[in-house]
Amino acid sequence: MKRLQLKQLKGGFTLVEILVVIAIISVLVAFLMVNFNEARQSARDEVRKSDLKEIQLALEVYKAQNKTYPALLRNLVPEYIAKMPEDPSGAAYTYITDGYVYKVIAEDTVESKFIAEYTDEFARCPWNCTGVSGADPVCESASVTNSVQSSYAVYSNGAECI
Repeated sequence: MKRLQLKQLKGGFTLVEILVVIAIISVLVAFLMVNFNEARQSARDEVRKSDLKEIQLALEVYKAQNKTYPALLRNLVPEYIAKMPEDPSGAAYTYITDGYVYKVIAEDTVESKFIAEYTDEFARCPWNCTGVSGADPVCESASVTNSVQSSYAVYSNGAECI
């Protein structure tokens, strides 16, 4: 009778049980980390889009008051935009202008998706494009690379292909 009581008091987990629990927890953590990382990438892309829209609005207000676009984006601060936004990765936005048209590009920064089509309001050919006058521009096939297809941009009318 004493022997039976000792066995009941010895309860605990075996090494195999502990390893199974650790393996299950590891799989769950890995799954959550992948989803969390994708959410962070998507959030940074949304910040880029918001920043580009904010810069675009400041540029349009500047032009309405001064009849041309500024030579440099920093000329918008502080009167037209409180602080110049920076890309979440720390890169600066590229700005191209001749005073009459402009293009602002978040170059090589798209993280959450690969841009295969340019139907998204912000997914644009960052440099050169071709197309019939009055038609939507088409990215040059020679320049359509991963870096080109990972850029967001906003621009004024007529600046699609600069």
